[in-house]
Amino acid sequence: MKDFYLIAFAFLCLSETHSQLQAQWIQTNGPYGAYVNSIAVSGRNLFVAASPGGIFLSTNNGTSWDAVNGGLTTKAVWSLCVSGTNIFAGTYVEVYLSTDNGSSWTLVNNGLNHGNEIRSLFVKGGNVFAASHGNGVYLSTNNGTSWTSVNNGITNTDVSALAVSDTNIFAGTTTSVFRRSLNEMATSVDKPSMDLPQRFSLAQNFPNPFNPTMRYLPCDFDRLRYTWQNG
Repeated sequence: MKDFYLIAFAFLCLSETHSQLQAQWIQTNGPYGAYVNSIAVSGRNLFVAASPGGIFLSTNNGTSWDAVNGGLTTKAVWSLCVSGTNIFAGTYVEVYLSTDNGSSWTLVNNGLNHGNEIRSLFVKGGNVFAASHGNGVYLSTNNGTSWTSVNNGITNTDVSALAVSDTNIFAGTTTSVFRRSLNEMATSVDKPSMDLPQRFSLAQNFPNPFNPTMRYLPCDFDRLRYTWQNG
């Protein structure tokens, strides 16, 4: 019986050792020679943003990788994010969109200052946020068709990271972390109001030029009143 317990104990020790050997990271087959900056998942597709090298796609859990850079003008890609069937890529200076799993990329840069390093991209609902190095945070509510700066309160616009927790969005800079209400951010564009009038109206004046009893005024007020009342 003693020998049985010794054998059982040895077996358990070997099983635990084998389990520990299996619980480890395994290097995938590429992409090699590239600095991986970001990873994103769309369905069963795994995308990697690299610099240099551009964007790589794996459809088999990293067993193999293929470059998918059609349409990109640079292969220095900093960030990736997925919104439904849309995949956004932030490069050294621009943002690109792919709607066909990376087969082609379209520039969606309207509203972004030229020369941005798009360090981070984040999607929440129908809102896409972009963190740029030097120009702060941008927001797009139309899948990248246009972007608006949303930097009110940020004193350091070297933004490199974004995250959402509950109803707040956080922006990480080179010196601090800033917080803002996500609900307020999604409806604000941080642009000064032009205060343009929505309609025109004629206020009461004194003396009233449309009073027909005031005949001493040198004007045909009856005709003027008729014109005003009938457009």
